[in-house]
Amino acid sequence: MKLSRRDWVRLLLLWLGGIDLRLTMLAVPPLIPLIHRDLHLDEKGVGALVSLPVLLLATAAVPGSLLI
Repeated sequence: MKLSRRDWVRLLLLWLGGIDLRLTMLAVPPLIPLIHRDLHLDEKGVGALVSLPVLLLATAAVPGSLLI
């Protein structure tokens, strides 16, 4: 099966979107103490903030799978 240029562009965009969301998930945990202190959030607020990238990744998976 030979992929067209359009297919390669779609795959590249999906790959870049996936990398972007995964980097966000990796960047947040080391910053949790700073976020907790600077934003004066309780544990529930920090937990909601940390879970946001995971929810975005799950949300983006549905339309992303339709492009393939």
